[in-house]
Amino acid sequence: MIGELTKKLEAFDLSGQVKIVSKGQVILDQIKGYRDFENKLPIDGDTLFGIASGTKMFTAIAMLKLVDEGKVTLDTKAASILKIDSAEYNPDITIKHLLTHTSGMPDYYDEDLIEDFDAFELEVPVQKLVSPMDYLPMFFDKKMNFEPGEKYKYSNGGFVYLAMLIEKLSGMSYKKCIEEFILKPLGLSRTGVHAFNGLPHNTAYGYYEQDGAWFTNIYKLPIQAGGDGGIYTTGEELYAIWKGLYDGILLSPELVNQMLAGQVLLNEELNLYYGLGVFVRISGNKKISFIVGGDAGVSFRSAYKHDSNDYLYAVSNRGDDIWDLCDELVDVQTYFLNQ
Repeated sequence: MIGELTKKLEAFDLSGQVKIVSKGQVILDQIKGYRDFENKLPIDGDTLFGIASGTKMFTAIAMLKLVDEGKVTLDTKAASILKIDSAEYNPDITIKHLLTHTSGMPDYYDEDLIEDFDAFELEVPVQKLVSPMDYLPMFFDKKMNFEPGEKYKYSNGGFVYLAMLIEKLSGMSYKKCIEEFILKPLGLSRTGVHAFNGLPHNTAYGYYEQDGAWFTNIYKLPIQAGGDGGIYTTGEELYAIWKGLYDGILLSPELVNQMLAGQVLLNEELNLYYGLGVFVRISGNKKISFIVGGDAGVSFRSAYKHDSNDYLYAVSNRGDDIWDLCDELVDVQTYFLNQ
């Protein structure tokens, strides 16, 4: 299983990192390519990468921290905290609906409708999307997809809404909440909400291809994370975040269990579920959690199985690389699950 992935990686034109830890031991750490194509600056083990929708796990942890503090419950109605001033929005949407993609609320970035992510342009200029509240103009005049709790539909907008709620409840910016609730308790200094115009040293620029040339993604994505995407991390620090979550450093055991439980069944044959901000595969009493992300200039997958200390981190600063390795990476996750 690992051999198949290693063999493919040897011939694969990767720009990024694929790291696998089994039973606490690193068994694969393949690093290739450049964090800066023009200046040919190489990627290394401490290079920061954007993880796109992998950010949703961070948003979920931040919201659940506020639940732990007693400021809200999972059944609290979102409109009671911050109402979106549109007649279309159902006031019965709860925090749990948002965390499980079952709110039915319309999406400013509906991945089911986007044919070419590299060519997609947002309704608001990306440089103006500095905070979650800046997304509000893209939320109006869109109808509900279905009644809250009726079914699952992946929603980026739902997690932007969660970030707005986090700011309202905490009195801090989304960026500050991520620092206070996740990074400081774990002693992490590289991971964070970093703006495009202020990226730390040794950060990989994201690239997309157009007419045979490579361009950075700075005009394709929001200038700063809004709750649904945009956080930067490293393989080592994300490993610490997974462990810190499972070990109860970030949240109470009760909420960790709820976050990593199978809240919504997605695929019965694969025993695939969505928890609270993470995907979960379950086999008997065994469980593996994972997150994925993709944008123009970003492809990402990470998984963690706590009882055997197994970890997968695969990231690229190009939009297709990790998806092209998807079959092999899913095989690794399945192997971990069945150990």
